[in-house]
Amino acid sequence: MAHLDTLSPSTISYMAHLKADIRELSLAAHDNNDISTYLIWLQHQVDTLHHASTRGIEAHSDLVELIFQQLLTTKSYWLRHHVKDWHLSYHQEERNFTALSLIDLADKTCNALSCTNQLDNGADTEILALQAINLLSKHS
Repeated sequence: MAHLDTLSPSTISYMAHLKADIRELSLAAHDNNDISTYLIWLQHQVDTLHHASTRGIEAHSDLVELIFQQLLTTKSYWLRHHVKDWHLSYHQEERNFTALSLIDLADKTCNALSCTNQLDNGADTEILALQAINLLSKHS
């Protein structure tokens, strides 16, 4: 496997450009917060980085925390719930994620949530329902 010092300056510049794109494009700004489209775009960017660097998947571990932060901004209450759990287990070192494995898990979870019509449930609806139940139970 090649090391960073054996990569051409244009490859290094290209990789820096890809990482900057990933850092600058937020989920909220991506096609009106469309998580599926964002994950496809992100998967392509990280795959391209992986193939350009030839240093293995772990070479871009600096992107994992950024991807967590982006996924936590989703409007989908249930996806955000899963991402919070993954993030916690990542920081407690119970799970080790790479950028690609996190994107893959998020994509599979989105597909599962979409099949059960839970992907598009926004937090506002869930919070309002919970608040209404809480208010009703206090007044009973």
